[in-house]
Amino acid sequence: MAVLTKLTHVTRYVYDRPVLLSPQLVRLRPAPHGRTKISAYALKVAPERHVLHWQQDPHGNWLARLIFSEPTTEFSVIVDLLAEIAPRNPFDFFIDETAADWPFAYAPDLARDLAPFLALEGEGELFAAYLATIPRERMPTTDFLVGVNRALHGHVAYEARLQPGVQSPEETLARRAGSCRDSGWLLVQLLRRLGVAARFVSGYLIQLRADVETPDGPAADSADLHAWAEAYIPGAGWIGLDPTSGLLAGEGHIPLAATPHYRSAAPISGVYGAPAGTETDFSFRIEVARLDGPGASRPIPDAAWVRLDRLGAAVDAELQAGGARLATAGEFAFVPAEDDGAGGRGLADDLLRRLAIRLAPGGLLHHGGGPDWALSLHWRHDGKPIWRNPDLTAPERQPAPADAETACALARGIARRLGLSRRLAIPAYEDPIHLAEAEESAGRFETPEAPVHLAGLSDAGPGAPAAYVLPLGRCPAADGGWQSEAWHLRRGRLYLVPGEAPAGLRLPLAALPAEDVVRTALSVEPHGGRLCVFLPPVDDADGYLTLLAAVEATAEDLSLPVHVGGHPPPADPRFAVLRATPEAGAVVIGLPPAAAWTEVVTVATVLYEEARSCGLGTERFAPDGRAASAGGCLLAGGNPFIERPDVLRSLVLYVQRHPSLSYLFFGPSIGSAGRAPRLDEGRPDALSELEIALSRLPAPGEATGPIKPFVGDFLAIAGRGEIDLGSLLSPDGAGVIACRALATPLDARLALAQHLLFRALIAWFWREPQQGCFTRHGTALLDRFLLEHFVWRDFLDVLADLERAGYAVEPLWYEAQREARFPYVGGVERQGVSLELRGALEPWRGDAARPVERLQVRVAGFDAARYVLACNGRRVPLVDTGHAGIHVGGVRFPADLPLIFDIVDRRSMRSLGGAGYSPAFPGGQPGDAPPVNAREAAARRLARFQEIGHTPGIVALPSEEPPGEFPTTLDLRRY
Repeated sequence: MAVLTKLTHVTRYVYDRPVLLSPQLVRLRPAPHGRTKISAYALKVAPERHVLHWQQDPHGNWLARLIFSEPTTEFSVIVDLLAEIAPRNPFDFFIDETAADWPFAYAPDLARDLAPFLALEGEGELFAAYLATIPRERMPTTDFLVGVNRALHGHVAYEARLQPGVQSPEETLARRAGSCRDSGWLLVQLLRRLGVAARFVSGYLIQLRADVETPDGPAADSADLHAWAEAYIPGAGWIGLDPTSGLLAGEGHIPLAATPHYRSAAPISGVYGAPAGTETDFSFRIEVARLDGPGASRPIPDAAWVRLDRLGAAVDAELQAGGARLATAGEFAFVPAEDDGAGGRGLADDLLRRLAIRLAPGGLLHHGGGPDWALSLHWRHDGKPIWRNPDLTAPERQPAPADAETACALARGIARRLGLSRRLAIPAYEDPIHLAEAEESAGRFETPEAPVHLAGLSDAGPGAPAAYVLPLGRCPAADGGWQSEAWHLRRGRLYLVPGEAPAGLRLPLAALPAEDVVRTALSVEPHGGRLCVFLPPVDDADGYLTLLAAVEATAEDLSLPVHVGGHPPPADPRFAVLRATPEAGAVVIGLPPAAAWTEVVTVATVLYEEARSCGLGTERFAPDGRAASAGGCLLAGGNPFIERPDVLRSLVLYVQRHPSLSYLFFGPSIGSAGRAPRLDEGRPDALSELEIALSRLPAPGEATGPIKPFVGDFLAIAGRGEIDLGSLLSPDGAGVIACRALATPLDARLALAQHLLFRALIAWFWREPQQGCFTRHGTALLDRFLLEHFVWRDFLDVLADLERAGYAVEPLWYEAQREARFPYVGGVERQGVSLELRGALEPWRGDAARPVERLQVRVAGFDAARYVLACNGRRVPLVDTGHAGIHVGGVRFPADLPLIFDIVDRRSMRSLGGAGYSPAFPGGQPGDAPPVNAREAAARRLARFQEIGHTPGIVALPSEEPPGEFPTTLDLRRY
């Protein structure tokens, strides 16, 4: 949705004696051709006794002519306007094929029209020299414009020059510095000399601080008078180029005057008559303010956050007082801004290193057991270090010395540190029989590019050891030492099992004699320019720490950074772990469980800050600009679900009764085929079966019975659904459930608002268990509850329940979730009836050949007895919201179908007006690449909405649609 922004511009001239003003020309009204919508405008002039005439100059710009009849000591002009700053893609234009490449020539008729914008002024030597540096080879016109603009930005430094007038191009090039008007006029002359019609533009530049701070973005909202250039390209029209920033003009550029020469674009021009020696005091100021609050990615203001944090602490205190030892954790999916070349492992490695500094000094960075295993950060709650020197952990993306010789030295050094014979560390080789077979099969590939992996993951050359292996196990004696032995191998050498896994997973254990005692081993393998130490399984934490100390001490002796992988530390209450799993296009971070609210806040805040610092974000979009789910979930554990099964029953019941808890926070892939379907989205008998299962759980105060049968029934019916009980009874995750209806939020405060919501629900259920049966939503679940109005109304009911329970959870904290899940598409007002379109949810249909979309249509000021809302000639079924004149409905349609909405008057049988919604990328703009950020995504969505367009002439009144199973939705696929 657009950010409603108020701009106030005050210009004041104060004279020390009365003066007589000549007619003054004021060019401070946004030009008609501007793309930013100006919803209100006011011009106030002093002295008040004046005559104002609005007119348009020869170029279509608004011009205020002011006539004064009396002397005055002050002349002031105040501009106040409201601008709707909505993201716009400056590259959203199409160039005629005759001008697709530069250089090009204008058609004769067009060249005559553009003659004033091709006029040249005197050129000097510096101008000619700079002009000669511009490449002349044929290139796409867009690339040419971007290149010329960016090069000039780098050549001329910006300075805030307060002197009146505009420098000549020669003077600007001589100084290599100038104001925006200087560089803008220079760019106009350069483009004209290169055969491109150009005009000078003066206007306002509004810059809004991004919701998520960026290094090159403005630190605060600002506005100022500005100047830039526009180039005329056939097919595209006038394209704004801002050499001050080196970028194309965007939604914040509001033109006031666009003219062939800068002399015709002065904001205020005119003279005055006064006695000699009259002094003038000139001042101006420009203020800008938002009127509609912060954006979607940082929606919780500081004052509201203080209230949220205070409530989180209160819920925490109530849980502890009631004996509920609740701990919450979460999984967050972060999306890399660009491919790191290592499948996300490089970014995961960077992020864990940053988190170790802030959350876990002395922690162990564990690189898993193979290229597809999760990376993890392990540390001790008591602060004692596990791994003392982080420099001895090799970075994922920086090779270190690693070959068979260094692997041998490290393995034998570890053996010595453990009090074992160095000779027990033996070389391991790739199996020559397998290598020969692979060499033979390689010749059967038809193309030489077909990859053949002959040596697993090792960096060892042909014939060299692939790894060094140290048989290693704990002594059975009470001293807890280490033991090893020489493995007796029938082939004389240790040959690894063929495959691409690390050497530690390819040991030929089945070939060892039965009498061998030690059947686990530590291995050291050169891979990817690093030494990878694969640790064996160790049952006791103290033994694992002893082994790690030996590895680190040996690495320090040899000055060799290593990767520690293999088996992670054993489960121990002293240890905490944070995992990072590289997946396709994302890095999933699993946070450790935290019982205290303050710990939840600290960890989530640090995670988001450090993820952003190393190039990871949470924004993922489809090519048409719709948000795509990045995954994520909330984990809740402790004793509430084991000691009080009624709390689990309450949670299952309450979430099913309120679809908003599923659809407000989850990604777009909902429905029975989605990633985590609701209980009532799958089997038709699921609710009845689960009601029977829930009835067997003990009530509060009853003797706690076994919940294993219930968990078995639940998993058999619901599987890995929205509420996942798969880990509830597992040894390493006892009491933990996963709430999978939570996509990764855009901001840490949003994530914490989600945590608080579920912590408050569990605190309430601990005190007041829910009773009764499931709600049979029927087809309304995939009809009404896919629309923003019904989801938000249901969520407000949830917040009202929490309010009655004593938890003042505010809707403001979740407004951004609402906007992200149901993005604003566009709106118009026609004859007192306003029409608004928002994105709606759509169940995932798998790999459907024809994508389907859904919109919510909301009308206000709508008299259903007089008007009919039609879409493509079909009546949209509207539901009365209970507020006078406000109705909502849904439209489901193929994504490539253009839509025309009409507000039809029953009396005249004509359309009062309407709006249009184009297929993705109207006009055939290619859309293979997804948007790079939220601004581009919003620009793509908004570009599909047209404020003009309706059915002309007499309109046949569409008949009412048969109610069917989905009475709130018009499905245009039927027609």
